[in-house]
Amino acid sequence: MFAPGESKAVIGVRLAELMDLKVNDYITLLVRTKEDTFNTIDVEIAGLVRAPNPMTNNGIVFVPLDLAQQALNVGNGVSLFALKTVSGDEDTVTKALTDSFKDKDLDLKAYSWKESAETIIALSTAKKAGAGVIMSVVLLIGMLGIINNVILSALERTEEIGMMKALGMR
Repeated sequence: MFAPGESKAVIGVRLAELMDLKVNDYITLLVRTKEDTFNTIDVEIAGLVRAPNPMTNNGIVFVPLDLAQQALNVGNGVSLFALKTVSGDEDTVTKALTDSFKDKDLDLKAYSWKESAETIIALSTAKKAGAGVIMSVVLLIGMLGIINNVILSALERTEEIGMMKALGMR
């Protein structure tokens, strides 16, 4: 994506729109180093990314690894490495990576997106369940209202029907 030593970046399309930026514009990024001091990086926008995830479009900035490591004062360190796999293949890839790390005596962890997003998945499930309960209550109230109207109409008409029968209606 980037050649080593390049001062270029790819940013989310929505972020570019919000900041009125185009390809070949220059931006200054403010980052916090591992020592909790601030550092700046001047980069040229090499491209825009339009992802299905709005969070990516709104706030992501991709820079070359060597530039990020230098600006963050982390040496050759990497704190997170994300891979995209074929759908349904996450567990196999996670196990293969974990085994590979153990074989090479690396103190690294591999986990799938499901493991890292357990809280979000639980909240989403709870939200769906809560919405189902609310819809059930609304449906029950609507049914009770309809039943109440039918019963009251029948009760109001019994006196009129009795009077008409007394007058000779069949």
